[in-house]
Amino acid sequence: MSDDDKILFVDDEPSILAALRRHLQKKFDMSTATSGQAALEMIKNDGPFSVIVCDMRMPGMLGTEVLNRVQTLSPDTTRIMLTGNTDQQTAIDAVNEGNVFRFFTKPCEMDALTQGLEAGIRRYQLVTRTKADLMANMNHELRTPLNAIIGFSSMIKDQVLGPIGNETYLEYIDDINRSGEFLLGLINDILDVSDFGSGSLKLNEENADLAEIIASSIRLVGLRAEKGAVLINCTSNPDLPKLCVDIRRTKQTLLNLLENAVKFTPEGGCVSLESRLVEDGSIVLTITDTGIGMNDDEVRIALTRYGQVDSGLDRKLQEGTGLGLPLAKGLMELHGGTLDVQSEKDQGTQITLCFPSERVIADCANSSVS
Repeated sequence: MSDDDKILFVDDEPSILAALRRHLQKKFDMSTATSGQAALEMIKNDGPFSVIVCDMRMPGMLGTEVLNRVQTLSPDTTRIMLTGNTDQQTAIDAVNEGNVFRFFTKPCEMDALTQGLEAGIRRYQLVTRTKADLMANMNHELRTPLNAIIGFSSMIKDQVLGPIGNETYLEYIDDINRSGEFLLGLINDILDVSDFGSGSLKLNEENADLAEIIASSIRLVGLRAEKGAVLINCTSNPDLPKLCVDIRRTKQTLLNLLENAVKFTPEGGCVSLESRLVEDGSIVLTITDTGIGMNDDEVRIALTRYGQVDSGLDRKLQEGTGLGLPLAKGLMELHGGTLDVQSEKDQGTQITLCFPSERVIADCANSSVS
């Protein structure tokens, strides 16, 4: 086992954690948490963990919910459940909701648990090594030629070296340029999503003017909205306090959500964005569209990585691999915030982002509260 492999045990009984530490700390790099929320914070701040071992019955958050959320925060981490619940339904829920790799009941033989932990670490190492090799190849073998395609096609499209003289060729080169930019953006998103699994995606935090981030994001998506005859309304409060966030990642989140809203809203529709400071000191952003909407099953699919929902619109409007929404959700959770999706088929979609009060700069938090 590598010295870099870390294991997180989650149990609300300190005596059990102490016993596990006595038996296992010489063999494994162990950390412990006594609640689901504490475990999720440790994964965000101290990860990546190769393996997480979680109890089922804990106050505030069941083990299945903890493991389910770990799939978003650190999807490569091997998930194991060690619980005193021996009923069949608990095991079924652990597999279906927590996607566990192993299931152990208390009391558990330490040799069996040790073997399970070693198998979990080997699984984690295989996943991360395979992904690292793939991402390295993608980064070099795909991005390098794509940058050349985009650069040279831009020169030809702008007729830098002289007129082309054939309108059909100009249309073709414009398609090549746009396709290259789309593929490059797609590769960048795939690399970002991959970073969630390795735990290497870290925030570059600084004090930011959220109103400026919102305005910049709307400007960038404005051309697409204009081409699609979709109106964008913004009722953002310009007096919002500053936030301590990663500016690039926050803008990436808003762009993904706004582009999705515009893409899935037919001509003549509307996309609106509202921001406000609420009573608990958090800042809430709401993006609402009058688009095609989704049912509950489609929302669940859309929130999974690569889970693309068939829109029923022209295929050109739904290009992509379904990375935008899960990437935005993951970035919000890295900030300690939340992303909630409410949607109804043929009625539109509302996405609510919440930045916690801890992100609000205190000496600026004097704006009106809604």
